[in-house]
Amino acid sequence: MVKILIFGTFDKLHKGHIYFMEKAAEIVKDAELFIVIARDKNVEKIKNKIPIHNEMTRLMNVYVLGIAKKVILGDDEDFFKAIKEYKPTIICLGYDQNDQGIRKYIKENNLKIEIKTIDSFEPETYKSSKL
Repeated sequence: MVKILIFGTFDKLHKGHIYFMEKAAEIVKDAELFIVIARDKNVEKIKNKIPIHNEMTRLMNVYVLGIAKKVILGDDEDFFKAIKEYKPTIICLGYDQNDQGIRKYIKENNLKIEIKTIDSFEPETYKSSKL
């Protein structure tokens, strides 16, 4: 079974986020999509701002979409824990998403994980920083 993993904050959930999730899920027919929601403290560390919605609200907002097999919170300490636990075949990144060392981690650990970048959906309208 092909497993696809995506990471995101998904604060102020919008059509661009949904497009990203749906396109990731469509990469391979019948693949299982796992979505990792960034922890509040990690969002603050990476983006230098506190999310508008807390991590549980963001998780539930993504979960109710019904796109993913599983929606989980990222680990507080180990950014790569979800990769270790779910052993994805593919990791999808958004068009503007920093890989946070994922490519380096994959190479250093000799993992056979493909990285794919999902194109944008109307980025002039649906980009969190603009909303």
